[in-house]
Amino acid sequence: MGYNRILVLMLTCTLLACNQVSENKIKSDEAMIADQMDTIEELVSAGVSTDSILTQYLELFIDDPVLIPPGRSVIQGRDSALGFYKNAFSNIEILDVVYEEPVILIDGDMAARRFTGTTKIQIKGQVDTLLSTSRYVDVLQKQPDGKWRIAWHAWEQVDW
Repeated sequence: MGYNRILVLMLTCTLLACNQVSENKIKSDEAMIADQMDTIEELVSAGVSTDSILTQYLELFIDDPVLIPPGRSVIQGRDSALGFYKNAFSNIEILDVVYEEPVILIDGDMAARRFTGTTKIQIKGQVDTLLSTSRYVDVLQKQPDGKWRIAWHAWEQVDW
């Protein structure tokens, strides 16, 4: 009887340890996904140029991402995405960006991230600044190197 108790106790401890490793893995993945947004906030705060921000931002995407901008056609591919963003920000300087804490759901090597962000912008040649708030949804894929990359990025403008 004592041998069976020990065996059951060892099996229970092993299962609990495996569950803890799985929970820690998910928390680690969540942190990695959330950190992507922190990176963008830090680049803006550091005064990095808009072109540099866009280039580094697109490094967060897979090679063939899909963008779904509000009221426009779907954009597919990294080069098309870069062209879209460069055009959108050609007369605008990003002064600040603040993202709210995201909601992240992970299922295997796929994840969804929902968040709201407010961007302070200045139209080049003007003194006044504008605040733009948007809601975002990203679908991310875990890559073979363990990094999470954005596969689909959609948003809607909340206000100007």
